[in-house]
Amino acid sequence: MALLHGRGVTVNSYRALLSGINETGLAMLKRMRRNAIYMITGYAPVGLLLASVHLRHTGKLVLMEILVASLVTLWHLRLVDCPKCGQHFYANGLWGSTSSGLPFGTTCMHCDFSLEEQVPQS
Repeated sequence: MALLHGRGVTVNSYRALLSGINETGLAMLKRMRRNAIYMITGYAPVGLLLASVHLRHTGKLVLMEILVASLVTLWHLRLVDCPKCGQHFYANGLWGSTSSGLPFGTTCMHCDFSLEEQVPQS
């Protein structure tokens, strides 16, 4: 572990810093994207489960809550900045167009940074 400006910095984060990638922003983007994917893909199975146990009114309320939580999660994910260029990863601006790949897309709308790229090794 190296020491940089009084903060502990790992070798990988130092390489990310040299390549212009915000490692903290990248971790947050990946975490929020993963949560959004879980909520979207879990919506139908939860609905089927609630329907199969005959929870009509309670099931509808739970599904509405999951839907609202999913929409809020997608809105927050839409506003996350790209770890490379600093602009919105999935949107052209605060009220601009949104990527059709939200949350499954892996490429920034502005700089073509891919979440699948690895930090270059030197």
